[in-house]
Amino acid sequence: QGLGCAVESGVAVCERCPEGRFPAGEYGQCAAIPGTKVSHDFGAVSLKAGQELDGVCQSWVLGNTEPLYVNAVELVSSGGYHHSNWFFVPAEVAEERNYETGTWKNCYKTGFHEIDAATAGGVVFAQSTQVDREVQKFREGAVVRIPPNVWIMGSTHLLNVYPEPKDVELQLHLYTIPT
Repeated sequence: QGLGCAVESGVAVCERCPEGRFPAGEYGQCAAIPGTKVSHDFGAVSLKAGQELDGVCQSWVLGNTEPLYVNAVELVSSGGYHHSNWFFVPAEVAEERNYETGTWKNCYKTGFHEIDAATAGGVVFAQSTQVDREVQKFREGAVVRIPPNVWIMGSTHLLNVYPEPKDVELQLHLYTIPT
């Protein structure tokens, strides 16, 4: 996932691109993700050995007063995030539906539904299964337009595949470009 390659002494060498970079160009060399980085750290969720948590929601009150034009999204975790789906939801909808801020468990039981989030706002990103870092980069000039005054909402599924407890952390980075 996210391997950048270079030729060294006539031999192709591929290694994982570091945070803030992605494989680009004809030969897939690691390049900086273009745009202005807007980030949020969701903190840690504690998982017991072998524990699985489905229906954990995480939200970020973006606080944007102007539209954002997102050309790339980068998800970085310390592991344990099995998969997740991310949406933008107008603040008035999130508040009307009593969505919580931060991290909360059993969000489906408290009224959150992915289809409602997608239709009230839109989809930002979907994490592939079991990756700890992933970049979705649109072609040059293509964006997801995020309107003013939204929350970023994630529906997450966590899984600790290890025989010991683990605190898992998550950051989400939006890379915006001017229009």
